[in-house]
Amino acid sequence: MREDGLVLDKLVLTRDKAYIPTGYGPPESPRDQTQLPPQVWPTSGWTAASPAEMGMRSELLEQARDYALTAGGSGFITRGGKRVMSWAIPRNVMT
Repeated sequence: MREDGLVLDKLVLTRDKAYIPTGYGPPESPRDQTQLPPQVWPTSGWTAASPAEMGMRSELLEQARDYALTAGGSGFITRGGKRVMSWAIPRNVMT
C-alpha cells in the first residue's frame, strides 16, 4: 500500500504485444516459494466491477494503465477477485 491507500490484488504488465488478458491471467509470482497464497479468484472467469464498487479511485487506475501502455501490450487490474480494469492496444488484439 502506498500513501494514497491504493491496494491492488494483481497488476499484469507484459512486453508481449500479442498478449490478450483472458481467464485468470498468469499465475501470481509468490515471494516465498514455500508459502503459496490461497486461491481466491473466480473459477469460471473474471466478474467485472467498477472502481467505485471496489473502493478504488478510477483516476489512479487510469494512471497505472497509461504507464503500462508506455511499454505496449495488454493488461488488467483486479481486486477481490473481480476485474476492475483491462486494456489492450487495438493493433495488438487478434480477432
